[in-house]
Amino acid sequence: MKIVPRLKLTTRLQNADPVNSQTDRYPLKFSGKAERDASTCFHSLGRTMSNYAENDRIQNWLTAKRRSARQLNVRGFTLLELIVIVVIISILFAIMAPGWASFLTGQRLNNAQNLVLQAMREAQSRAKQNRIVWQASFQTTNDVVQWAVHPIGVTPAPSFWSNLDSAIQMDAETTLQQAGGVRRVQFDHEGNVNGRLGRLTLSSKSGGKAKRCVIASTLLGAMRTGSDRPTMQDGKYCY
Repeated sequence: MKIVPRLKLTTRLQNADPVNSQTDRYPLKFSGKAERDASTCFHSLGRTMSNYAENDRIQNWLTAKRRSARQLNVRGFTLLELIVIVVIISILFAIMAPGWASFLTGQRLNNAQNLVLQAMREAQSRAKQNRIVWQASFQTTNDVVQWAVHPIGVTPAPSFWSNLDSAIQMDAETTLQQAGGVRRVQFDHEGNVNGRLGRLTLSSKSGGKAKRCVIASTLLGAMRTGSDRPTMQDGKYCY
């Protein structure tokens, strides 16, 4: 009895026109479990296609962002931006230049002061060691301050003199003894000052109030350094 409908359905399907057949005439029916499996399959396929579409949108968005970033990186500066940068740099340079110049001047004066103090102490030390009078001499040759350490009565050869920084000069406040254009301070065999006390004051050729000085302050050979002050003491700004 069950074979007859199946044969009828087979006959109908064989006689049906595959092109002009209508789905409502020969509906495709599934059992309950098969229908659920098919539905699940279609839903999974739909979600997969949706995920692919979402991934495509994300990839397109990232590509657009990268392209935009590359365009920003190679964009460069406009003329107005360059003008603003140049103006800012000029203002900063104008503010910092005086301070930087003062700093360099101070460094040069400090270095020259240390060399003068070193020369005086070396002459004092040599006088004690050799038990004779030694002298620290200072002169200006070709607009450059020079110094030398030697025994008294010995004239140093030109190659024996050492130079201070060419931007430094002997200031008018210098009071060391002078003979033949040479300023000097002498020390005897005990390290005491042999003669008059005094000071050697240095300043910058470019001007300004900055000064550094080395002072032979006592007959016992004590020496000290000083720098420029806003007020005078004993007619000197460096003390």
